[in-house]
Amino acid sequence: PDTAQIAWNTTLFSKLSGRFLWPLQMASGSDDLQAKLLRLIKSRDLLRIESAMQPLRNVLADSLGKSAARGPQALSAKAVDKVTQGTIQSVKRRKTEDAITGHRLAGISSESLRGDLRLVRFDTCAEGKFFEQYYVILRHKAGREEIFKHTLPHFVPLGELTPLLASDAPAFVRTISDRLNAFVDRREQVAEVEGKYGLVGEVAMSGSVDYVKLTLKNEGSDDVEVFLHYRQPEDTRPREVRVQQMIEGIPRRILTAEHTFQRLRLVEAVARALTLAKA
Repeated sequence: PDTAQIAWNTTLFSKLSGRFLWPLQMASGSDDLQAKLLRLIKSRDLLRIESAMQPLRNVLADSLGKSAARGPQALSAKAVDKVTQGTIQSVKRRKTEDAITGHRLAGISSESLRGDLRLVRFDTCAEGKFFEQYYVILRHKAGREEIFKHTLPHFVPLGELTPLLASDAPAFVRTISDRLNAFVDRREQVAEVEGKYGLVGEVAMSGSVDYVKLTLKNEGSDDVEVFLHYRQPEDTRPREVRVQQMIEGIPRRILTAEHTFQRLRLVEAVARALTLAKA
C-alpha cells in the first residue's frame, strides 16, 4: 500500500483507539501481574475497536463487494472515492424521499411530466384520515405557469385564482390545498353526525358544504333544526348558526347551543344541542 493508504488507515485506527484505549502508566520495575493486566486491557480494547469498525465494513461491503467485510484493508484512492460518492448519492436519495414524504404528509406533491408540463397532486385529509386526491396539470408557457388540465371540484374558483398562479405559484397551490381540505373536513363532519345519530330527518347541504341544514330527531322531545353557514372557503367552523326547536309549530331558538357550533366539531356541537333542547 502507498503512503496515502497507510495514512488513511492509521488515522482511522487512531481515532477509534482514542475513544477506547485506556492509557496505563506503568511504574519502573512492574511485575508480571501488571504486564498481564496491560495485555488484557489491550485485548479488550482491540475487541471494542473490532466491534466499532463493523458498521464501516458493512458500508464497504455494500459499495465494494463482500470482500471488504472480511477484515481491515488498505483502501486505494479510487475505492475511497467510490465509497464517498456512494454515500453522497445515498444521502441525496434519502433527502429526496424525506422531502416527498413531507410533501405528501402536508397534502401536496408534484412531479415533472413530458415537456413543459408539471403535475401537482393534492391529498385531502380530515381528522388524520386520507380521502380523495385531486390533480392540476400546469404548463409552462411564455415564461409563466398556466392551468392545462385539472380534476378540481366545480366550486373551486379557478378564474379567481389564476392571477395568483401568475404572481405567486406556491401561494396558488397552498390556497387550493386549504380549500380542498376544508371542504373535505366539513363533508366528513356531516357524515360523522349522520353515522353517530342516524338522522331520520332532513340533511341538506350545498355542493361545497358551505350551507348545511340538519333536522335532528330528539328522543322524548321535539325535533331540533340546525342551520349552518361557512362563509369562507377555508372555514371548518360555521360563522353563522341558527339552532331552533319547533314547539307546537313555533320555532324557539336555543342561543346557548349556537355558540357551541362555532367552537366545537359538528358531532360534539350536535350532542350539546340535543342536551340543551331537553332542558
